[in-house]
Amino acid sequence: MSAADERNHIILNSEPLEILSILEGLRVGVIVIDKAETVRFCNRAAAEFIGTSTGDILNRKIFETIPESELGRVIREGRS
Repeated sequence: MSAADERNHIILNSEPLEILSILEGLRVGVIVIDKAETVRFCNRAAAEFIGTSTGDILNRKIFETIPESELGRVIREGRS
């Protein structure tokens, strides 16, 4: 198993809180939406990039905060 595969295996088999901690610590923005296009996770880097706080974007429809977002289309069509 390569080092990258081993890291991915560790991450994917981690507890949900550990995964959230990893995502929160990233310097790149991460936004997770569900099939209803509701924001379920937004790390600080993403919130700063779009000029809001994580509290302002969580549990809102993605297009309410980022009108030009393509995330909803990606979820609906299943491709980017």
